[in-house]
Amino acid sequence: FGPYQRDIILYSLLPCAFPCAFHAYNQVFMALTPPFQCRTLPGDNFTSELNQCLVNVSGSQVPCPHGYEFDTSKATSVVNEWSLVCDKDFYATLALVILGIGGLFGNYIFGYILGSKTRDRDLGVHKTGFWSFNSPFSTLSTLSHFRRFTNTSVYVGLSYFAAVLGGDEYINFFLAGAVELPTYIVLYPVISRYGRRTNLCVSMLIGGFACLATALPIKGEAFTLALYCVGKMGISSSYVVLPLFASELYPTVVRGLGMSLSGVAGMLGPIFIPLVNHLVS
Repeated sequence: FGPYQRDIILYSLLPCAFPCAFHAYNQVFMALTPPFQCRTLPGDNFTSELNQCLVNVSGSQVPCPHGYEFDTSKATSVVNEWSLVCDKDFYATLALVILGIGGLFGNYIFGYILGSKTRDRDLGVHKTGFWSFNSPFSTLSTLSHFRRFTNTSVYVGLSYFAAVLGGDEYINFFLAGAVELPTYIVLYPVISRYGRRTNLCVSMLIGGFACLATALPIKGEAFTLALYCVGKMGISSSYVVLPLFASELYPTVVRGLGMSLSGVAGMLGPIFIPLVNHLVS
């Protein structure tokens, strides 16, 4: 690690990291559904309940005749701006799915550009098929793609789930990000001492067991939030280690294309995770 690596981090990676992180996760709050109820007008002979799409009129339930009123005292979003609730509540989820599809194509396109700008362009493109279907390497490559898919799905899923975890969604999301900081600080010496593979396995086990433990019959938002933070710490660690481990798996001439394919496999998760959260809600 020298001046060149330091300058790359300070002047290239960090300036890109902040806007990328904002772009990747601001939609959690842009698509947040604030409390709402059916709008009532003077003379209406019905009352509306919070977060209900139907009202009782003359003994029968009908959709809100005058639209909806939203509680924007805490925050506003595209949901209250365009009334994306009830029969339109899937539109916000669809926006997240489209974002994931864009990431999938972006990984493939820019990975191909990366491969085309390196030396031995034609060699790299043609050798990709050889390395992908070579029997020993195909198993390692498939496992690498599966690990990337699993890690990205859990990491993005936990990030999206912070807003609907219960309690204050802003505090939940803050804690979800804050628990990653000590993980990254400890990660470097741990990797240097125990290696990438051991760290990856232990991190995924911690994250997986913490997520599974939420199914225990123990009630309380504090218990769920604690398990959530432990799971986020574990998956954050493996989320950092996995690209390092995967990049060393591919030969130099196909590394860019191999990593882009791994990124494509990982981006399948963010396409389906919003759909899962939508079913839960």
